[in-house]
Order: sequence, then structure tokens, then C-alpha cells
Amino acid sequence: MHEEPTYTTFAFKGQVGESIIKKINHISKCDIYPEVASRLHQRIVEDGENSWLSIQDGKYRYVVEYSPHVRVRIVIGEILLGEIGWDN
Repeated sequence: MHEEPTYTTFAFKGQVGESIIKKINHISKCDIYPEVASRLHQRIVEDGENSWLSIQDGKYRYVVEYSPHVRVRIVIGEILLGEIGWDN
């Protein structure tokens, strides 16, 4: 992204309720594809859907959602939850 994010938020898992944890883990389905040739586009074409990308099992994972706005969710050590979003 070329612009600064509209918002950035982080919390420890123990600070939020179960509904927030479910919302963080949920990936919205989208009727449109992301930018052609982007990594997300390649993953969706290869896997058939958007999914969490695990960098290190149990240590670090993230997901990018792109509709209607771009959001990146990050989970570190299954303890620290974060989301960065661009609303423009």
C-alpha cells in the first residue's frame, strides 16, 4: 500500500472476548479477485479461496482481506492479535 493505514489496532488475546477472537479468525468471502499477479491473487487461484498464511506454525500467521477495503490481520504466538486497515 502506498498510503498510510487508516487504522492500526493490537490487543492481547486475554484482553478481548470470544466474539472478537471469532471475528479476527473469520475470513470474509469476496465476489471479486484482488489485483492480478499479486501474491494474494496467486494464492486464491491456486487454493480456490483466501486463507491464513502460516509463516511459522503457532508463531506467526496473517491474512489479507481486500473487499471492500484492504485489511491485514496478524496473529503472533496465538497471543497477540492485530489488524491494519486502509479504508480508501
